[in-house]
Amino acid sequence: PTTNNQQHHPHHHPPAIITMQSEASLNVAAQLSAKLPGRQGQIEQLVGLLGAQSLAMLPCVYIYGDSGTGKTTCVRAVLDACKRSHAYINCLETHSPRVLYESLLNQRMGTQPCAANDFVGAGRCDSLASFLRRLKATFTEERQGDGYIIVLDQADRLRDHPPAVASAFLKLQELVQEDICVVFIAGTVWERFRRAGDAHTPLLLHFPAYDREATLAIVQQEDCPAGVDRAFFARFVALLSSMLRSACRDLGELRHLARLLFPVFHAPVLAGTVDPENTAQLYRSIDPLLRRHVSRIYLRETSSAEWGGSAAAAA
Repeated sequence: PTTNNQQHHPHHHPPAIITMQSEASLNVAAQLSAKLPGRQGQIEQLVGLLGAQSLAMLPCVYIYGDSGTGKTTCVRAVLDACKRSHAYINCLETHSPRVLYESLLNQRMGTQPCAANDFVGAGRCDSLASFLRRLKATFTEERQGDGYIIVLDQADRLRDHPPAVASAFLKLQELVQEDICVVFIAGTVWERFRRAGDAHTPLLLHFPAYDREATLAIVQQEDCPAGVDRAFFARFVALLSSMLRSACRDLGELRHLARLLFPVFHAPVLAGTVDPENTAQLYRSIDPLLRRHVSRIYLRETSSAEWGGSAAAAA
């Protein structure tokens, strides 16, 4: 069993979760791990926790880690691959508890606000008590047996709502008395999310930052422009990563910079003035831009417009 200190350490990698997985589940985990580099351990745990329809589910799972670590991508990929019935809510878009409740009920009931229902979808839901009652009512005999998963992304924003909202979702399975699992996806550790008096502690699953190998694999896989030799793009990404290692450790930032700088790096090859194997000379084409902006490479300070202007000036 995991001790409290182990569970709550922000950099602790949770131990492998022992589950009875079928061959089909193992195949799903292997396939997803091949598509999502650097996340094999997390995917295997998610498949074990959320993938088996025949097993009773945990009441809640708290997934945390910095931005750009694949939390949402992995959760949604596992749920889709395992064909689990679920609702997905981005809490950034739920400015009030009412919006949260109604969005969940609409997804659960398969309704969409439209002119035919006066744009109310499943109907107005103003209180937590009403939400619990109506959610319970959706578990008819025909819809029982598979369980239901509610994903609350950007769950940190639940703290903007009254304390009872987050507390209720932590114990939703108990309140509704149905096989429901709530998955919280957050950027903060559990200790900063929980409120005084919360007696329910979810299973914690940490997504650490990607290592360099996984980072390179993701950028090469996701951002290689159409028609470009993948080996050539891979050399560019590896070069860019090595040049920025001390200043840029975030996957999102590296992808942003790769998309902005690659056209400048590739231009001499397209013009026929530099051989694609001459990496040193191609490096010199982007070196002035990097030197000029190395202290400002973070996305909040460097916009695409700025880089576009710099690239044009350099050309």
